[in-house]
Amino acid sequence: MIFIGVDIGTTRIKAVAYDDSVGRAVAQTSADTPVRRTESGAVHEPLAIFDAVLACLRGVAAQGGAVAAAISVVSLADEVVLLDGAGAPVCDSPVWYEPRGVGYLPEYVALRGAAAAANPALSLFTLRWIAEHAPPARKRAARFTDMGSFALCRLAGRGDRLVMDHSHASRTGAFAMESKAFDADAFAWAGDWTPLAPELVPSGEIIGTLTPELSHALGLGPQVQIVSGAHDHFAAAFASGVRRPGDAMLSVGTAEAQFVLTDAVPDATGLHVDVGCFIDSSTYYAHRGMAAGQLFANWRELLHAGGELREAWFSPAPQRAQLPVCSIDPELATASFADLPLDVGADDVLRCLGEGLAMCARDSLALLERATGTPVRQLTVAGPAALHPGWQRLRAAILQRDLRIVTTPEPSALGAAVLAQRAITGTADVPTELLDVPASAEHPYYTALSAAYDRVR
Repeated sequence: MIFIGVDIGTTRIKAVAYDDSVGRAVAQTSADTPVRRTESGAVHEPLAIFDAVLACLRGVAAQGGAVAAAISVVSLADEVVLLDGAGAPVCDSPVWYEPRGVGYLPEYVALRGAAAAANPALSLFTLRWIAEHAPPARKRAARFTDMGSFALCRLAGRGDRLVMDHSHASRTGAFAMESKAFDADAFAWAGDWTPLAPELVPSGEIIGTLTPELSHALGLGPQVQIVSGAHDHFAAAFASGVRRPGDAMLSVGTAEAQFVLTDAVPDATGLHVDVGCFIDSSTYYAHRGMAAGQLFANWRELLHAGGELREAWFSPAPQRAQLPVCSIDPELATASFADLPLDVGADDVLRCLGEGLAMCARDSLALLERATGTPVRQLTVAGPAALHPGWQRLRAAILQRDLRIVTTPEPSALGAAVLAQRAITGTADVPTELLDVPASAEHPYYTALSAAYDRVR
């Protein structure tokens, strides 16, 4: 059978048609993710996103996915779509990587205590911002959900009965993992959103059937089942075999997400990491993310360093009395440089930034190990940057972990496809190929680099 998976990513929307009889994708297409700048920051227009999803579905249908049994959609986390009673969006969605609600974080932590959500990108803080800065939209809204679930509900023609899967609900900052229910007190603090909250469902559950109108317009067969999705990074992990307690994943894209799976809700009090439900809703995760790809892309643009990734960005720097270092704040997505020489060039800055991101990933992994009580010896890694040999060497040297690099394209979209497969057949393949990169032997340069970071902290 054929299953279609769609990944709504920050920069690209991807779709694949996966044929489980041959164990590989038989069709693939993509489109730019529409984004628009406004006075208050960048936004995603939900209907423009949905049109791009339809274009991708039409493309894979034309390439060989027309007889698909089911479709699932995974998407970027944290962003919310507000809809009126008829299922139409009432406003644009603020992007996750420009958190509007960062100013509310101290108030919330003071109110709820040290165990409260500590990530300003979580949907809870965006909802608070909307309630205060866009009251007409709040007044018109009858429901809200995440971007991927919005697309799924629209495909199924149920815009007035929205769902949200548990992995996306975990990214709201208002979800109780043990009871699999929303936290009414958290939503009350953000502006009384509980009456507008969507129906909660596990990932990989049939929520409806593709409407006859869309089935005809997309060139798909009748009775295509619509299956609830997940957070895109977790979908990539699921497709790559990261499914058991103790497994760990580093997903590298516009956002860089690192997480460790565990069989109990992690205690992350005071650690500045997020916790939530994984795709199977019986396994949990501790997660820390940063806008690494976005930050690196911004600096490349600023320094006019376009084109392919350069080896110089991943090789040890020329020997100096003091090594330049870059300190990353993953919550605010800022980079602070120290000890840059007067003759600094673009390659020097980008090398330093890449090393800083690797050091931040190392520190994040240590926090995740503390939260889960699980030592991580091997990381599964997915994302375009991870395919570069220089990136692999740098991360293996700084993280000091064995890496399993996912070499199959579009693992998040494949994750959506195998979620659809599981909903129909009860099984979920692992359709990705992996490249083993062993942890590097201790290198004098990286030992000196670690000492330089310890000095500036």
